[in-house]
Amino acid sequence: GIATSSVGAARGLVLGQKLDRLPGTSTSIQSVDATGYLTQMAGMQLSSTSDIGDIKKARLLLRSVTSTNQQHVPGWIAAARLEELAGDMQAAKDIISEGCIHCSKSEDVWLEAARIHGTEEAGRKVLAAAVQAVPKSVKIWLQAARIETSKTRQRLVLRKALEIIPKSAQLWRALIELEDSSRAKTLLQRAVECAQGATDLWLAWAKLEPYEKAKDVLNRALESIPTEPLIWITAAQLEEAQLRLQSSTTNNDMDVRPSEHTNAKTAVGPLATEDNMTESRVDRLISRAVSILSSASRIVKREQWLDMLKDCDKSEYPQVCKSIVRHGLTVSLHPMDIERVLKVDAESLASQGFMLASKAIYEVLIEKYPTSKDVWHQAALFEIRKNDLSAALTVLRLSVDQFPTEPELWILFANTLRNAGNIESARKVLNTALSANSSLETLWLQAIDLEIATKDFSAARDLVRRACSNVGTSSVFLVAARLERTSGNMEGERKVLIRSTGSFPQVSTFWLLLVQNYRRAGDLELAKTVSSKALEEKPQCEACRKDPKLWIELCCLEEQLGVRPRARAVLDRARQYCPTSPDLWLLSSRLEILGSMNRDAMEHDFFGDSSVSILDSFGLDERSAAISTIWKGIKECKNANVSCGTLWAELIDVEIPAQQKARSVDALKACDQDAEVMAAVARLFWRQRKPDKAKAWFLRAVAADPTNADAWAALYAFERGELPSKPNRGNNPESRQVLEEIINKCVQAKASHGQVWMAVKSAQGNESLDVADLLQKVSLIFDTDSRKLQRFRLSLQMMESMSHVNNDSV
Repeated sequence: GIATSSVGAARGLVLGQKLDRLPGTSTSIQSVDATGYLTQMAGMQLSSTSDIGDIKKARLLLRSVTSTNQQHVPGWIAAARLEELAGDMQAAKDIISEGCIHCSKSEDVWLEAARIHGTEEAGRKVLAAAVQAVPKSVKIWLQAARIETSKTRQRLVLRKALEIIPKSAQLWRALIELEDSSRAKTLLQRAVECAQGATDLWLAWAKLEPYEKAKDVLNRALESIPTEPLIWITAAQLEEAQLRLQSSTTNNDMDVRPSEHTNAKTAVGPLATEDNMTESRVDRLISRAVSILSSASRIVKREQWLDMLKDCDKSEYPQVCKSIVRHGLTVSLHPMDIERVLKVDAESLASQGFMLASKAIYEVLIEKYPTSKDVWHQAALFEIRKNDLSAALTVLRLSVDQFPTEPELWILFANTLRNAGNIESARKVLNTALSANSSLETLWLQAIDLEIATKDFSAARDLVRRACSNVGTSSVFLVAARLERTSGNMEGERKVLIRSTGSFPQVSTFWLLLVQNYRRAGDLELAKTVSSKALEEKPQCEACRKDPKLWIELCCLEEQLGVRPRARAVLDRARQYCPTSPDLWLLSSRLEILGSMNRDAMEHDFFGDSSVSILDSFGLDERSAAISTIWKGIKECKNANVSCGTLWAELIDVEIPAQQKARSVDALKACDQDAEVMAAVARLFWRQRKPDKAKAWFLRAVAADPTNADAWAALYAFERGELPSKPNRGNNPESRQVLEEIINKCVQAKASHGQVWMAVKSAQGNESLDVADLLQKVSLIFDTDSRKLQRFRLSLQMMESMSHVNNDSV
């Protein structure tokens, strides 16, 4: 019984879903369109004998309806359409004709009769009788005109209709559409006298007239319909258009004489001529419109003003946009909310492409809140995003005049000029800013960075000296070190760093850079001494002891000196101070994999032979020790709520092949949004010859973290086609296009981090490579059998890169 009921319920559910997907089905009780069932009958087709039986039943039912209530118009129409559906047109005509007799005052029945009789002479006779029976029906007159084939007869019908219904705007519109512009103007004059409430007729007449006459027309329109916002907006647009015309003509042509048809009303109406500029008249018009339209008689909602603002943007009327913002968008807002709401409006309109409207809002915001730094800043950013350099510089120039002590505005001003290629102007801006704000660190750093970027190292050194005397912060000394490194002055960099470690012993970056300076010079023992000094058990070294990079640097030095036991000891001590650093645990696991193997012999035996898998060549003890270390690191990081995606990714790669799939599942459960884990899963599928799944996970990885350059490089290597079955996959045009797209997306995402990426970038000769070249170079390390990646991860270059300080961030 249970099974039967379950099957029945499931069957009912499936059927219900199928029914819901059928067109026209509805979950509501009322499934018949009560207002459109008559129209639906016109499109029905008879398909079986059952339909014929239904026709007979419906015929009896509708006959009963029309005989019981002969004034029931829908009954007559339905009965006629039923016969039309059955194919008996004569019966349909007879029924609808009888309906016209019994319901002679109904325009619907007459229109249906005209439709059934067609557009021939019979249809004309029906409509002729209709206008006799219902002479005030606009629909019937319009149909009578529409049924005529010549424009002359259509005009005659409409003129006759207007004699009977002179106030019908619909009839006037239909007649005017049949005329040319000169005749239409005459008809519009008569039309607005008869149908004074037809806004579109007033506006159509105004568009056909010259400026002065159009003003007169709109004045009369506003006298008739003072609460119609469209007339006010059109009047404002007329004034702005006239201003454009005057500015584009010569001085002689600007002497515009009034039209001979202009009467006295022009000087006293809402659009009265004044000596002020047209721009002022536009603002006064909108201000008066808002005042009238916001009264009790007609309240225009803020949403309507926004719609009108968008329309003016489309029509390119910037001054009208500004006036609407100034008066219309703020009329219903509390004074405390105006700035906040207008900012939201500006961003929203800009995202929709209404740039003129958004610009108008920012201009009004600056007018209302000239002391708001955020308003100036957002207005400048808007112009920059719009690629309007001239407007952006104008806003920025005014903003720094208004806020001479705000470094954010000065820096934005200088960067805008710098990005435009105007280096000299950017330098002048920063010099002006520094003369008024010599104690602001950010301005000094920006000025020094500009000189370094232009390779004017002499000017940069001069700025560094002045900055050290005026500010003297650790950031200034870091930039000084970067200056000397960029200029290739290793000795100068060392002097700056020695001075910095004495002045700022708690800043670990100085110690790290000094160690790297000695190491690049080949003095490993002195580099080791400096590292040990930075990590001494002294109060001033406490911050340094908590920096994993310094410990990693000391470990690399011990490894490079060939003392691996000391390297392990360094990492053991480091984990006491930094127990939640994934990099320390990662490096510890890799040292376990290397075991007691001599690095020179290892690189000769394994790194030089790409056919040898390092993980398979070392014993199980080393692999087990590495895996155990990674698990300990994951546990420590998890307890401290520290992300450890790099450890999970490493675990997937170092596990024995039989356990890699299980580890990938564990990793995704723990870090389902980590790009490192996703890339490791993708590489696993790649090794297992499952390219579709591999590509899907590579794409997830770059979507999860677009700045992860390792993920982009692995995707590039995958698409290049390093599958054994398709060795030349990357040589066809389609694949080359895919590879170019990957490079472009990587550049757009500004990918800048990743273990392999940083190791390759920090290598000698690669510092100046751009993102595209570096991506292709890094992709060579990623391979389907992971041998290149295994060897590179265990290389000294990879270890050293884990303590690398990005030169751009110094």
